[in-house]
Amino acid sequence: MPFGSSITALSELAHDLLFPKRCLGCHEFDNFICDKCLDSIIIKNNFCCPICNREIDFPTVCPNCVGESVISGLWVVSNYHNKLVKEVIHLIKYSYCDALSEVWEKMIMKYFERERFWPEEAILIPVPLHKRRYLERGFNQSIIIGNILNKVRGNNICDKIIARKRYGKHQAMLDVEKRKESIKGCFKLISDINWKEDLPKEVILVDDVYTTGATMQECARTLKGAGFEKIYGFAMARG
Repeated sequence: MPFGSSITALSELAHDLLFPKRCLGCHEFDNFICDKCLDSIIIKNNFCCPICNREIDFPTVCPNCVGESVISGLWVVSNYHNKLVKEVIHLIKYSYCDALSEVWEKMIMKYFERERFWPEEAILIPVPLHKRRYLERGFNQSIIIGNILNKVRGNNICDKIIARKRYGKHQAMLDVEKRKESIKGCFKLISDINWKEDLPKEVILVDDVYTTGATMQECARTLKGAGFEKIYGFAMARG
């Protein structure tokens, strides 16, 4: 075994001995979430309208909200109000425990056990963080989710298309109207790719939580200006 690999292996072993994995639900050792607690998380069976959250049978916008959404449809794995789902998201985002993403992978794999309408050729675009926020956190949780989707579904991921221009408060700290106002004009295109020739016409924006949809809708507006025809959304949870 190469010297560098040996050091890494020893480091991981020491970490496991000092900080053994415990289930977030029942606190048993060996996993961040055991099979029993994973089964307690309700995985969504139906799709939901990106605007009013009405349950529908296809990833689209419900008839009452047509024209109000730039996003063509939305996949949501679970509910943000589930205690375990919320705890995983908070620990990853605010305590920087990106190792917990293995819970997300289990949830996504469980989600796709059911047949889904899924655009196999669409590219995955993680909702970007501002550079300052990225440096604070050390990673973008949306890219982590995108990498899991790439592994599970095979869609290519591209995180070099749009960027966030402004640094501000966490969206979770703002009310509905302030979220919409703070996010306006927040994104810009950063790639010189020939949009119409080099990339598929369909994309899937990826984020951890979809609450008001303000962030994802603003991302979609930026991408629409680049010539993408169908823009979907994928989130781990809906708030």
